[in-house]
Amino acid sequence: MVPAMTNLPASFGGLIGRERAVSEVRTLLGSGRLVTLTGPGGVGKTRLALEVAAQAAGGYPAGTWLVELAAGTGEADVAELVPAAVGIGDSAAPGPLADRLAGALASRQLLLALDNCEHLIGPVAALAERLLQTGPGVRIMATSQEPLAIGGEQLWEVPPLAEAEATRLFAARAAAAGPGFTVDAGNARAGASICRRLDGIPLALELAAARVRALGCIRWPAGSTTGSGCLPRASGAPGAAADAARDDRLELGAGHRAGTHRAAPAGGPVPGRGDRRGRPGAPVPAARVH
Repeated sequence: MVPAMTNLPASFGGLIGRERAVSEVRTLLGSGRLVTLTGPGGVGKTRLALEVAAQAAGGYPAGTWLVELAAGTGEADVAELVPAAVGIGDSAAPGPLADRLAGALASRQLLLALDNCEHLIGPVAALAERLLQTGPGVRIMATSQEPLAIGGEQLWEVPPLAEAEATRLFAARAAAAGPGFTVDAGNARAGASICRRLDGIPLALELAAARVRALGCIRWPAGSTTGSGCLPRASGAPGAAADAARDDRLELGAGHRAGTHRAAPAGGPVPGRGDRRGRPGAPVPAARVH
């Protein structure tokens, strides 16, 4: 069997609680040529896209290619990052790079995974539309906090994890952070409370899990004004739960010194740009968001 052509990163941990989502997104990719995964920062758009792309890789003879756009700042970056990802670099051929890319992909059957498009919506949408028009074998899966808003786009909103799946993720990541950790009668209730209060946002859960290694119990420091239990429920702007997981304090129980601890700083998600989404976990007709 010939290995699939791809630049996807090797998996570093199972994708928990997204089995149905993977199946649904793959179905959309089979019926259309542009699928955009939407949702607030931290909800797991990138991880879902990577899993879908990895599972679908064998179906694209010209490869499955990840294009990471987070560091891009403008149209020129988009025009360079996409060709570089698929191996179409500088050449002596005349004309703009976007023109050469469209020509090179016109006869290829491949999947492009365009990650973190929200800050480059205009340039990404323009390039995606052109590639889809000139290359009948090109399929695109994008992740973005807002739609690309071009013809043929199918939207799939990535929902937070349900409580049972959120608990599975929290337990798995806590066990990875502290070998020997298991959910038991002494900590199950507190762990479930964390998952509820973090609204099932995967990034928030993973950050919290990293703070409860060697867990004996989870509680707020004495005198905390936040209340008893675990982490506060984040409300308001999308992505607030992930911010709460970074910024709020956890006191760890048995096996950890007393005191309060602050999670290590991490790059925060970009706040949502308004609620244009439909029902979580379901395709949204593009016409509804134009």
